[in-house]
Amino acid sequence: MTFLYILGATIEFFRNQLLTIAQDGALFGSDARYLIACVSGCLTNIVILLTFVDRLGCSHQSVQAGAIILVVGFPFVAFKYFVFPNTET
Repeated sequence: MTFLYILGATIEFFRNQLLTIAQDGALFGSDARYLIACVSGCLTNIVILLTFVDRLGCSHQSVQAGAIILVVGFPFVAFKYFVFPNTET
């Protein structure tokens, strides 16, 4: 699973850089920001689960269903404005 996660994150990095965000700046520099954004997104999901499931006793299915909105939206915003910012404007 670790190998597949790393492979998926690597593919997503290049896909986001080239296709989704259409950033054509230098590759190096955005790689460190990408790692920060991925780890932040993962940690956000973990904190949400720990808080609402472990501490407040909510159902993990409903918590994860709600967290999907934040956890999916966060990377898009982070990639667009932090990882691959448009420097042309």
